[in-house]
Amino acid sequence: MTKLVKTKFDEITFKIIGSAMEVHNLLGPGLKEEMYQRAMEDALKKTELNFEPQKQVDVYNETRLLGLLFIDILVENLVVVELKALSHPVTNNELAQVITYLKANDNKIGLLINFGRKFLEYKRIFPPRKVSKFNEKGLRFGVRILSTDRANG
Repeated sequence: MTKLVKTKFDEITFKIIGSAMEVHNLLGPGLKEEMYQRAMEDALKKTELNFEPQKQVDVYNETRLLGLLFIDILVENLVVVELKALSHPVTNNELAQVITYLKANDNKIGLLINFGRKFLEYKRIFPPRKVSKFNEKGLRFGVRILSTDRANG
């Protein structure tokens, strides 16, 4: 049995997971990720949590903007929520994506939620304790990642 790690984010993550369960119970598996995204936004509105869908994160090297990352939903400016609609269990690739977003936006907890299976699949994810260990895995190594507000360009 997996031991549940208590965090200061538990109340928020429980509300997000509850919203995901509501969406999965309503829609079931088999739809496109974008549909679950919209349904999650509607469900999160009922919780009165503040959230930003498709949060833009700019990725730079020393000289220029390399590209953009988009966090599916950033809740209370604390929790990175990555949504999937995969018919298979989530893999280390999806976990690495969430870790990248955590490091990019300097967040301490993420939720990876997969609506694509018969039962809702979700994982709480924490950034690695050592950034060097993170870099050794080749995730965003050698670039500077800055979060920006889309409204401010």
